[in-house]
Amino acid sequence: MNKTRLIRFAIPVALAGAAAFFYGLPDAALPGICKELVAGTTAGRQALVGSCWHAPLPSLIYLPFAWALPPAPAERAGSFILWWFYFAASAALLTGFIGWCVNGKTGHLVRTASAGALLLLCGAIFIPVVCVFILLSPFIGFLHRETRRRFFAWVFLGWLPVGYAAGVWILLNALILGDGLFFVRSINRETFRRYKIAQNLSHRAGRLADSYCLNEAAKYVDDRTGYGRIFVLGYVGLRALAADTNPVFTPNLDLHLDSIRDAYKGQDLYFLVPRPQGLTLTESVFWRYPDIYTRGAERLLFAKSFGEWHLFQLVQAPSQEQLDEWKRARN
Repeated sequence: MNKTRLIRFAIPVALAGAAAFFYGLPDAALPGICKELVAGTTAGRQALVGSCWHAPLPSLIYLPFAWALPPAPAERAGSFILWWFYFAASAALLTGFIGWCVNGKTGHLVRTASAGALLLLCGAIFIPVVCVFILLSPFIGFLHRETRRRFFAWVFLGWLPVGYAAGVWILLNALILGDGLFFVRSINRETFRRYKIAQNLSHRAGRLADSYCLNEAAKYVDDRTGYGRIFVLGYVGLRALAADTNPVFTPNLDLHLDSIRDAYKGQDLYFLVPRPQGLTLTESVFWRYPDIYTRGAERLLFAKSFGEWHLFQLVQAPSQEQLDEWKRARN
C-alpha cells in the first residue's frame, strides 16, 4: 500500500473514531429501527424507508451489529462503521468530482456517481450536496476536448446510479406505505415553519427519561384495564422502545386511527405522543395531525402527561361481545 492509499484509508478511520467517541451514533433511532426489523414487524419495514431523516442505508449497515451483538457493543461498533462509511463515501464523491474536472477520466465520473448513489440513501443531510455534484457532473465534460462530443453518455453514466437509488426508495415507499413520496412528505414549508418555531421555544427544565415515562404510562394503563395496548408514535418512540420488552407497547410510524380501531377490536387503545420538537415535528403523525399533542384528534381523549409525552385514549363504541357481556352481568 503506497502512501497515497494509506492516507486515503487512515483519514476516514481517524475521523470516524473521533466522531464515534464524541457523538456516538449518527441517528439515535437506529437501535429501535433495527430491533423492529429483526422482529419482522410492519413498523420496522415502515421505519426503514419511511423518512428522509432516517434513511435506509444507515439502518441496513447497523442491522448486523444489532442482530449479532448486545446493545452497548453494537452501538460502539456500529457508530464507528457508520461514521467511517460517511467520511469514506464523501471523500470518494469529492475526489471523484475533482478528478473528473481535472482530467476527464471516466473512472472518476463512475466513482462520483457511485458515491452519490450511496450517500443519497444516507438521508437528508447528504441529499442537497449529492444533487449538486451529480447534476453538474455531465456538464463538466465540456471542459475537455475529448469529452465534449459524448455529453449524453455522461448524463447516462453520471445520473443513472443516483436515479436508480432514488427509484428504489420511491418503489419501497409505494409498496410498504402505499405512497411513493411518503419519505419526503415532511419536507414542506409548513413543517419547516413549525420546526423553526419549536426550535425557538424554551424546553422545560428537568426533563424525565423516556424509559421512566413509558414505564409510568404502562402502570397507568395496567391499573385501568387488563386489555390495554399503548401505541408509541414516531421514530422517537422507536428510540424509546429500543430496550423495552413490555408487550403493552406497540410502535407506530404511520398513524391511521380507523385502521387501528378495526384491527384491535375489544382492546382499550392508548396513544403515547412525543413532544413535537426538533426532527420529531417532521414525522408523519404531526403533518397528518398537526395539533395532536395539545388537542388530540378525532376520538382521542387526553388521559395524562408523562414528562415530554402525552397519553391519549381512543374512545370507541363497544363491540357486540362487550354489549352481550354487560347484559349478562346486569341480569
